[in-house]
Amino acid sequence: MTQYTTLNTQLTGRKREQTQGEIVIKAERRKSRNAVDGRGAAASALKAKRRRRPVEPSRPPGRPRSYGSGEDAATRRTILEAALETFSLHGFEGTSITSIARRHRVSPPLIHYYFKSKDELWRAAMDQGIGDMVRNLQEICGELVEADCIARLKFFIRRYIALVAERPAVFRVIARESDTPSPRLTWLAHHYMTPLYQLITGLVESAQEAGRIKSMVPPYHVAQIITGAAYHFLASRNRLLEAYGVDVNTRDAREQHSNAVVDILFNGMLTPDGAEGGRDGEDPIPAAAT
Repeated sequence: MTQYTTLNTQLTGRKREQTQGEIVIKAERRKSRNAVDGRGAAASALKAKRRRRPVEPSRPPGRPRSYGSGEDAATRRTILEAALETFSLHGFEGTSITSIARRHRVSPPLIHYYFKSKDELWRAAMDQGIGDMVRNLQEICGELVEADCIARLKFFIRRYIALVAERPAVFRVIARESDTPSPRLTWLAHHYMTPLYQLITGLVESAQEAGRIKSMVPPYHVAQIITGAAYHFLASRNRLLEAYGVDVNTRDAREQHSNAVVDILFNGMLTPDGAEGGRDGEDPIPAAAT
C-alpha cells in the first residue's frame, strides 16, 4: 500500500509537471503568434500608408525646376562670366569646358547641364557681355535724343570708354575673333558689332549734317577713330605697365583718358600758339616731306 501510494504520488507529480510544461509551451506559442501577427499588422499598415502616399512624378529631362529663379540665374551668370574670361585669355580653340571648370571651380557637369556645346556657351557668354553693353548704349542714346548732337556724341564716347574699362574680357574676345574670318565673327558682327557701329555712325552723321564736325572722312571712318581711341589705351595695360609703370585700370587714369579723347577729338591737339605755324589750320610741311 505504501509502495502504491508512493508510485501514485510520483505519477501525479509527473502529470503536474507535464501539465505545467504544456502550459508554458502554449504560452510561448501564443507569444510567437502575437509577435508574428504584430509584424504582419505593422507591415500591412506600412503598405497601406505607402498606397495612400501620393506618387511624385519623375522630373522630365531638361533644366532644373528652379530655372528662372534668382539662384538659378546667379549660377548661370557665374558660369558665363567664367567662360568669357577664359575665352578672352585663351581663345575659342584654346578653351575647353574642363579648363573653364578647373580655372573657375565650376562643375563640368553643371556647365554641360546648361549648355549643350562649347559654341552655345561662347554665344551665351558674349550675349551676356557685349549684349548688355550694346543695350545700355542704345538706351542712353534714346534718352538723349532731344539733346544737342555734340553733347550726345561726347556723352556716348565717355560712356563707351567706361564700358570698355568695366568689361575688358569682352573686347579681348572681339580682338581675338577679328583676326581671322570665322562663323563666330560673322555671328558677332551680325548680332552686336554692326548695331554698335550703326549707333556710333548715326551720332557722327547727325553732327556732320548739322555742320558741327568736319566731313573729311565718311561717318563709319570717324566711328572707327572714336572706338580705336577709346579702346586701345585701356587694352594696352600690360604694355604701359612695363614701359611707363602706369596702371590704366585706376579710376584717375580712366577719367584722364576719357577727358583727353573728348578734348582732342573735338578741339584738336594744337594750342593757339601751335596753330600759328600754319594758315587756317593747314599743315606747313609739304606732304612729300612727310
